[in-house]
Amino acid sequence: MINKCLVEPIPTYGFLMRSRLLSEFPDLTVSATVAKPVNVNDDAKSKARILVQRLLAENIMLVLLDRTPPELKSVRFTLPPHHQTFSIGTEFTNEKLVVVWKPISTSPSDAREKRKQETILRPAPEDPPTIFDWDSRCINIEAFANATWENLRERSGEDKNGEHSPSSSIMALQLSEPVFMLDIVVSSPDAV
Repeated sequence: MINKCLVEPIPTYGFLMRSRLLSEFPDLTVSATVAKPVNVNDDAKSKARILVQRLLAENIMLVLLDRTPPELKSVRFTLPPHHQTFSIGTEFTNEKLVVVWKPISTSPSDAREKRKQETILRPAPEDPPTIFDWDSRCINIEAFANATWENLRERSGEDKNGEHSPSSSIMALQLSEPVFMLDIVVSSPDAV
C-alpha cells in the first residue's frame, strides 16, 4: 500500500510550445482537464496533473502531463492575475469616451445580461464635468462612482444588487478587464 503512494508519476503526454507570447508573458500558466475522472476519490478529480512546465528558451515551453487523449479533454493557457488591467472605456479620443457598462449582480442568471454601451462627449468649458476630465486625462472618481451606481440601479433595480450606495467594489468590477484564457480542446483520434 505504501509503495503505491510513493510511486512518482510518469509523464505520458506532452507538448512543446514555441510562441512570442512566452517572451511577453514568461509566467503564463497551463492547466488541463480530463474527460472523466478515473476515480471519484482521486484528489485530481477532473484535473490532469502538469508534471513539468518549464521554459527551455525565451520563446519555447515544455509541458508534460500524466494523461493522454482521449482521457485528456482540454488544455488552458491563462495570463497570470498580476497582468490584469483596468480601463474606463473601450474608445477614447479628444472628443469622446465610449464606456461599456457591465452588468454587476450577485445572481449568476443576471450576470449574463448584455453590456450597455454609452458614448460620453467632451463637455464644453462652461458645462459641469463628466466622469472623465479631458484636460488632466483622469477619471472624476465621484462622478464615475455615481454614474456606475445609477446605471446599476437602472438595470437591475434598487435592491437587487445588494449595494445601497456607490462603493469601491462596484467601481473595481466596472473598471476591471477579464483575465485572458485560451482553451484548446483535444480531439479524439476517432474524430479525425
